[in-house]
Amino acid sequence: MFKGQSVVEHILTHGWMLVVIAMIGAALLSVYSDPRLQSSTGFDGDLQLEGFGATSEVTLQMGWMNTAGNEVNINWINVSGQTNYTERDLENFVLDRGESRIVEFQSVEPSDEREVFEVTVNYDRGVLEDLETSGTIAGHFTITDTVIEVFLDHEWWFESADERVRSVEYHDGVIYAMAHANDEDSTLHALSVDDVDGDGEAEEIWRLEEGPEQGEPLGEGRPLKYNEEDNRIYTGIATGEVRIIDPSMAENGVLDHEAVESIEVIDEDVDVRGLEFRNEFVYIGVADSHNNAGDVDIQVVRADSNNIHDTGEWVNTTEIHDVTGLALEDENEGRVYASATDGTIYALNHDLEKEWEITDMHEDTSIWGITSIGIDNHKNWLYSAGDNDDVYALNLDHLDEDNIEDWEEALEWRYGELDKGQKWGLLADEDEEVVYVGDNDGNLHRINETGGADWEFSFEEALQEFDEIDDTERGNVDILARDSELNVYAGDEDDSGDFAYVMRVTQNEIETVN
Repeated sequence: MFKGQSVVEHILTHGWMLVVIAMIGAALLSVYSDPRLQSSTGFDGDLQLEGFGATSEVTLQMGWMNTAGNEVNINWINVSGQTNYTERDLENFVLDRGESRIVEFQSVEPSDEREVFEVTVNYDRGVLEDLETSGTIAGHFTITDTVIEVFLDHEWWFESADERVRSVEYHDGVIYAMAHANDEDSTLHALSVDDVDGDGEAEEIWRLEEGPEQGEPLGEGRPLKYNEEDNRIYTGIATGEVRIIDPSMAENGVLDHEAVESIEVIDEDVDVRGLEFRNEFVYIGVADSHNNAGDVDIQVVRADSNNIHDTGEWVNTTEIHDVTGLALEDENEGRVYASATDGTIYALNHDLEKEWEITDMHEDTSIWGITSIGIDNHKNWLYSAGDNDDVYALNLDHLDEDNIEDWEEALEWRYGELDKGQKWGLLADEDEEVVYVGDNDGNLHRINETGGADWEFSFEEALQEFDEIDDTERGNVDILARDSELNVYAGDEDDSGDFAYVMRVTQNEIETVN
């Protein structure tokens, strides 16, 4: 909902409601003449319940308006019935003076019986914290609370005799994992998500340890992407090159150098940090992260994956600097978004010409600036995570080059609950309408569309009860992958640096009646 839009306007615009009640002053007005008439009482003070109702998508929507003289930040809302309850923890859910916003609760079911629910809202106003307002709502619906159970899957894991797993990718029942002994010596593992041995270790389908020449190191291998257009695996290395790997050439559990070709993006010692695909095109972004190259001519490249060898056909840009990640709109000639080490977000058109940039959102970053970026094309939201900074969600429908200085109007939420430090792991899940973000202290969070945490997961705590893996004290949640069963995969290293692991985090939705 755009700032300034009333809750009632939003509700009337977005789908039919079982019932909506709007409050004007102390009076309740029935928006629809419905036999399932709703009602509400209470909610005196800084927050006013403007309206509520159940949508056709079995979602309870509650609209809140800030009637205080200054900013209000809602911390959590609890809705309790006679036999069950549901609660939403909200992060940075800020309402300016006079502003209205909607809070949604899932798993609402119509009911023949009219039920009364007690609603408690906890909020901060200025320097005053943990204030509360309460009241009741009533109507012909019932609430079943859905809890997401999250745990480290002891029945699926993989150990590599390397120092660190830096990249993982999922495609068609296979996890591809790039493990590093150092920046050059790496091994690419193809792992079955279904087949394991008696201890739960994943079956290795094949491995690759060579570059395009026999005996040549494979290279760092981050990021790692599967291209469905040509059924090959692409990965970037720290010499301005992209390795292209043909998994169909595996024999007896091994790929060799003949399955690998290398494309030189730029003749400099730079890191390939951005790698994305759209239709027949591959997009590549580079960063001179160690100041090795001096003036770098190319920053983002668009190439036809069928003719990627012909560098004369490449489209490139020099208008931005030191790319750390790329995100693409799914339209055929949609925008390309790039993040940079100086904390800037760029919007480029299909020909990689700059349309706008935001320079003052990620201002608290350190050396890597914005470490990861992602997009939800269903909602048209752009996510970005900063090195030593927070995670941001921008509504791109409210951004264009004419109002880019007012980017805060497009800010849906800002999430600050992850530990400070690098956050290379960011995965925008369009199906679940959530974003997964990890950090280098072994923490993984699932953030919902209101900016709250559905759950927080610590690899360090979970691994202490993992008998098959010894001496592992922290995980590096770098580039993430998710399979078709909502399992999330991330890399890990033990404290000695002698081994590296791929771990699977499983989440199950459980309906509970409290």
